Amino acid sequence: MAVRCRSLGVTIERVAKRAADLVVVAFVMLGLLMRGESALKMSSRSSEHYHCTSFDYLGFTFRPRATKDKRNNVLFTSYLPAISKKSVSSIHETIKSWNLKCLHNRSLRFVASYINDVVRGWINYYGKFGKTEFWKVMFHLNRSIAYWAKTKYKRLRRRGVISAHYWLAGISQKAPNLFYHWQVGYVPYAHRKK
Repeated sequence: MAVRCRSLGVTIERVAKRAADLVVVAFVMLGLLMRGESALKMSSRSSEHYHCTSFDYLGFTFRPRATKDKRNNVLFTSYLPAISKKSVSSIHETIKSWNLKCLHNRSLRFVASYINDVVRGWINYYGKFGKTEFWKVMFHLNRSIAYWAKTKYKRLRRRGVISAHYWLAGISQKAPNLFYHWQVGYVPYAHRKK
């Protein structure tokens, strides 16, 4: 659901609150239950010209984001969802709980089969909206796999983690279907110094 606000000033805040109220009414009509005030949290942020609000619901943060109109090729501000900070920290904790460094005696295929089902669920749920924000989460996952490679292989252990990123980027080119997030385009990359 996207809400466009064209006027400036105090009316933007009223329009945003009204839009949030309409979202709540729509959720209640659809039978979705909300868990108290934490499910829908309004916070007012000031910008240069107007006040806008954002709220979290179902793991997404709805807030004003720049959007491009495909027909007229014009940028405008719209309320769009992206993964919330709370969901990002939850995913980071899950990646940390896998403790990939302790799997140094396992193969890369085992690590892929170990995490692919969970990553597939994250991508199917969070990857639909706000892909720029979700890319940061997938970069963190690739970095964790690079740290795993650094603990497994001695030649990578002696160098920095960047060498593990180079190695992982090479593997992603040779076997792009190994990890599910590589299949859908979240491949590791490493910039070479010129």
